[in-house]
Amino acid sequence: MAAKILLLDNDLRLLTHLSERLTYLGYDVTTASRVHDAVLKGIVVTPDLVVCDVMMPELNGWEFKRLLAQIPSLAMVPILFLSTHDTLPAELYDPMVGLVDVLKKPYEGEALVAAVASLLARQAGRVRLMTQPLSGSLALDGASQIELCHVLMLRATDGVVKLSWPTGTAEWTWFRARLLDAAAADESGEEAFYAAMTPPASSLTVVVEPPPPVLPRPTITKPLATLIAEALRRRAQGEDDPRRAGAGTARWLETDAEFLERLAATGLIRRITPAASAR
Repeated sequence: MAAKILLLDNDLRLLTHLSERLTYLGYDVTTASRVHDAVLKGIVVTPDLVVCDVMMPELNGWEFKRLLAQIPSLAMVPILFLSTHDTLPAELYDPMVGLVDVLKKPYEGEALVAAVASLLARQAGRVRLMTQPLSGSLALDGASQIELCHVLMLRATDGVVKLSWPTGTAEWTWFRARLLDAAAADESGEEAFYAAMTPPASSLTVVVEPPPPVLPRPTITKPLATLIAEALRRRAQGEDDPRRAGAGTARWLETDAEFLERLAATGLIRRITPAASAR
């Protein structure tokens, strides 16, 4: 069965072009030019992937993902953002948000095709990781280190995760859904975590062993989402790039009340004030 893709972009010309390209490749494509329509179409037929332009007139892409997270059938649908930035807010890498990726504009047509195929494969690998025993050798089978970390946290794994690739090795110690420690060559803590996120997932061998009798002193202090965002920033931009993964995230960090007001302004919801409800 063909994978179902929901395309959201207010540029109708680009929307048609992307739809024709992905349909030609065998995907079942549904399009929407407004957030309202995308939500309704997604509820009627749950997509396997959402491809969304970040800069939309009603809600930006990050707010759209935050809205989808409130809809049970759409909360864990992976989403590919099309953006002029090559990083996303760290909050989007939280395991409870689902799987996200970003394709930086301008991009070649083949880059979009590759990104769609990769994200669908990673989602399928993540689903398989959620069901297989987390002990002994693990087959990532399309999943990346990001999905591995998400699954280890979601399944509250206790153990030592040993990763090896042609040019290096690393170990992560997990306890009660928390990454306590990481070690790789002469590095430890967060730097060791970043080192293990660098090699292609296809080159990794992963083995999960029981936790040590005495747990190590925690060397990881940052939340998992922040670690993943920083690892991806380093991969995409290089160590000496001064830009940070959190650039442009101010709107994502707005309060719940502010977010609800913005939703009300789009017509997606209707706010009921205390005075109105008393009448």
